[in-house]
Amino acid sequence: MSNIQIIQTLFAFLVVFIVMFFYFIYLGRKQIEEKQKYSIYNVGRKPGNGSFYYKIYDFLIQMPITKGYFNKVKRQFEILMPGDSKQTAIKTTKTILLSWLIDVGVICFIFLRKPSLYNAILSITYLFFINNQIVYLALDKSDIKLLKQFDKFLGNVRHYYQEHEMVDEAIYDTLEHADNPVKLHISRIHKILTCEDVEEEVDNYNVPNRFIKTFLALGVIIMKYGDKMVDNQSLFMTNLKYLRQEINIEIVNREKINFLFSGFIFIALMPILFLQAIQNWAISSFEGLKNFYYGAFGILTMVLIFATTIISYKVINRLKENLRVEVKNYVLIDYFTKIPIIRRYLEIILNKNYGKTLRFQELLKRVGESITPIQFLFKRILYSFIAFLCCIIISLSIHKGKKNQLLTNTDNISYVSSMLSEKQTRDMKEAVVDYADRYKNQTITSEEIENSLLEEGVLKSKQLATMTAEEVIYRIGAYQVEYYKWYELLIALLIAIITYYIPLFQLIILKKMRQMVMDDEVIQFQSIILMIMFIERMTVETILEWMENFANVFKKSIQDCINNIQSGEMEALEELKQKEPYEPFVNIIEKLQMCDKIGIEKAFDEIAIERFNYQEKRKLENEIYTSNKTNYATIMAWMPSIITIGLYLIIPFMIEGFTQLITYLNQMNNL
Repeated sequence: MSNIQIIQTLFAFLVVFIVMFFYFIYLGRKQIEEKQKYSIYNVGRKPGNGSFYYKIYDFLIQMPITKGYFNKVKRQFEILMPGDSKQTAIKTTKTILLSWLIDVGVICFIFLRKPSLYNAILSITYLFFINNQIVYLALDKSDIKLLKQFDKFLGNVRHYYQEHEMVDEAIYDTLEHADNPVKLHISRIHKILTCEDVEEEVDNYNVPNRFIKTFLALGVIIMKYGDKMVDNQSLFMTNLKYLRQEINIEIVNREKINFLFSGFIFIALMPILFLQAIQNWAISSFEGLKNFYYGAFGILTMVLIFATTIISYKVINRLKENLRVEVKNYVLIDYFTKIPIIRRYLEIILNKNYGKTLRFQELLKRVGESITPIQFLFKRILYSFIAFLCCIIISLSIHKGKKNQLLTNTDNISYVSSMLSEKQTRDMKEAVVDYADRYKNQTITSEEIENSLLEEGVLKSKQLATMTAEEVIYRIGAYQVEYYKWYELLIALLIAIITYYIPLFQLIILKKMRQMVMDDEVIQFQSIILMIMFIERMTVETILEWMENFANVFKKSIQDCINNIQSGEMEALEELKQKEPYEPFVNIIEKLQMCDKIGIEKAFDEIAIERFNYQEKRKLENEIYTSNKTNYATIMAWMPSIITIGLYLIIPFMIEGFTQLITYLNQMNNL
């Protein structure tokens, strides 16, 4: 298959993808519109304003390929312009669509200057990397800048609160000394605390991180219930001190990771930039290497290098980023799993392994995934089917390309017949192409081809006819055995089986990574309890409601507990302990169970000490976790270079060297 044919095929796949993309938008439109009726993005807003862009956003934010990119851009806007969520989503969509339009223009410009498959793939790949890195670096820089400014803001609030002993006045006085972007958030927080409907304003506020969310909760609590002196210390001031400690831990950890990970992305992306240069240099040094680089092994090696580069890039960024728990909506998967015949088949599989299904459902809940077991099963089957289909398409394309090369490529003739004249070489090439195509599906001997060449007058020299006949017979034999083999089907099945288990492996790894998120949530729960435990007439249900506002991993279980608490408080809390057996969280629930007997203050009298111990424990865990992440990132960063040097540079030269040695020995034997 020529480069032009490959490009045409890829273009056809692109057209099909675009058609399917908009078809799925049409299919999911009703679901999206139904969901928007109850979305917090639409609270208090009239429909129709930017609804087109919002529908695009609501669809793409759920696509596995685009959701990470959209979330990063949206978080950047949440930091720089803390408006309502819907307008932030619309702004995000407009920015990304404009960026993609520019990308398409750049790709077309690069490709039209020098059309080739390599240039097309390289330009698309690098534009993808560049766009992601620009967004990621800007977001990371803004995140750290916001944290540092917020830490300074908390120091100023502490100072002004000592003067006024009023939260809103203290926040207002800090505005004069604040810089953007934290100034925008301070203004928004002040507006929330001084408005009539605080809860609605809180719901419409895009909180960029958990620290600002904690401070907002502290402000709301103090404004609503008033401050209180505990051990001769202001409750508000004490919690500000705890909050600043957490922020400083986060800043140190983020800056350390940035330092340790610097350069990894460049190392991972560098090899694919030089593949064409390596190929051109190798072919200019040894003409015979053209068969390797343009053949099946060369193409597969290039695909492997690109795939490894993309995987390495994604893994490095995932290791560098802080893990965030996000509620995902699987619109497309949900659509297909609602088709009766598909759903019935999936239910049969799950019911046959009901015990495993229950354990698996518990695992999904433990990692904070909103996907159901039936949806996850469909996702695994879908991934497996796509991998199987891709393997078959790649194998068939390689076979077709090799067949086409056997019938049309004559570069090796120039190398073999270096002693022939220019006319003889040209005649031999034309004869090889003509006779190989004529007899490609027939059984014929070398003598018959040689006689045919001499009788038809295609070649005059018997020696040249003999060489040509041998080349034609070789090509016909190679052409006839170039078909889809049974072991290729087994390889495709093996890859499909491995792909089927990849989402499960990801889930198991995610469970381990969620440990850090669960620790963060427990610390946040402790912070909230420290804020409200001394307030008079505080109840267990109110504490649970505040915890639910800050929960991600434990959110669903806490919601169920709140719904069941009217039927029996102790029973609901006991059920919550069984659903969430994470020990630090269970410790908090057990203290809630003691509140009715000994009171909230006595039940949580040691929570400040426990919170300090958790912070010290987190510091040590961060050190170990960062060290492990750096080791994994180092391996992934150098993986594309190792594959490039080994498979794309050393092995071709070794094979070519052995080939030339064997050819030389054969020539010596003939002499």
